[in-house]
Amino acid sequence: NFMDLCEYITKKKCILSVNTNGTFLAENADRIVRDKWHGLFVSLDGFEDINDKIRGKGSYRRVIEGFKAINEAKRKYNTHLPYMGIVTTINNINYQSLDKLAEAAGDFGLSWHIINLGTYTNDDVIERQQEFMRRELDTEIFCLQAYNTGYNENIDGDVFKEILKKVHAIDNGYPIITVPVIDPDKIGEYYSDLDIIVRDNCIVPWSQANIDYNGNVHFCADY
Repeated sequence: NFMDLCEYITKKKCILSVNTNGTFLAENADRIVRDKWHGLFVSLDGFEDINDKIRGKGSYRRVIEGFKAINEAKRKYNTHLPYMGIVTTINNINYQSLDKLAEAAGDFGLSWHIINLGTYTNDDVIERQQEFMRRELDTEIFCLQAYNTGYNENIDGDVFKEILKKVHAIDNGYPIITVPVIDPDKIGEYYSDLDIIVRDNCIVPWSQANIDYNGNVHFCADY
């Protein structure tokens, strides 16, 4: 009953933003626009061959069809809602073609492109972070293992820094945002040496809480 829940939320005059892999956008496009969803964050990690390798065969085509269907429905109802954007999570499969994806995305009818540098870890970092959280904050964390994927390995920081410069020079009429915000010269360290701290501070523990599906509450979705 997800679509009914979304309709209820918008009827109550709440802002509704949905993160999605985009594979069911086309078949629900008319209702999404009619119910006045506010924002769609759609995962798109590359062109067809790369995106399908990461997210499953046929996923790229379904996302593109979804964008077309949403834009057609917006014209039908004469509305600018929902605003749409893509989120590209960087890994060692897709980073070298990011600039080409960013250029092509200008034809998708988007309002933003978020480049997520990704969160990566390893067994040693996980063990030390868990021990720190127990000692200092008396809490257990279970999410870190999901970031122990190895997709950070062999990313060439110098090459990727130059690619990011190209990407941020593209003018598609909407912002292209890289998160987290780090010094470009530390891009290589971010992926190659997980013990190096590349961010100096974070306000998340003082500004938000994350509630898991099972009711557990954490300071941060990542740590």
